[in-house]
Amino acid sequence: MNIRNLKPLYVDLGALGVFALLAVIAYAVGIHPVIERHRGLGLRESELKDYQATAGELSGKVAQVAAEITRIKQELSDNAIKLKSADEINSHLARLAAVTGKCGLKLDQLRPDKYLSGPRYQTVPIYLAGSGSFPECVKLLHKLQREFPDTSVASFEVSGDPSKPEEPTRLRVDLLWYAMSEQISAVSN
Repeated sequence: MNIRNLKPLYVDLGALGVFALLAVIAYAVGIHPVIERHRGLGLRESELKDYQATAGELSGKVAQVAAEITRIKQELSDNAIKLKSADEINSHLARLAAVTGKCGLKLDQLRPDKYLSGPRYQTVPIYLAGSGSFPECVKLLHKLQREFPDTSVASFEVSGDPSKPEEPTRLRVDLLWYAMSEQISAVSN
């Protein structure tokens, strides 16, 4: 085949075909992967921005929680209750009896029960029974909460007969006194 015998149209079409084939190969090998990579980078960049925004929010929350933990630890150290030895039960009962009397209540019974030992503290159940007016009973609850931070009220029962208002209100309180554990008490002595 002689190139001179070919008509110019065929030569032009052949050249156009070669250029089209080279363009397709260049696009498939070089341009298309670059476009896809760029599109992937754009998606990753938007994901990264989302992750950075989430990380910023979370770090703010972490800072808030850390500040709250610091505040709570400070409150705990400021309001730490110093537990006494269970051997001081008589002193504790005397203080309870004195507060009950100051509230205007007649004390009928005040007795401890067998204590329960734990690794960090002992719990001493205390039974208190008495009588007086309802406001005196409420006053006792208020004083227990303020003056005995190491003692909790397990139950509080007030009873009376509304048809006989001259009769005093009956009071029964079950208390739990938290005392130093035997192991800690032995180490501090």
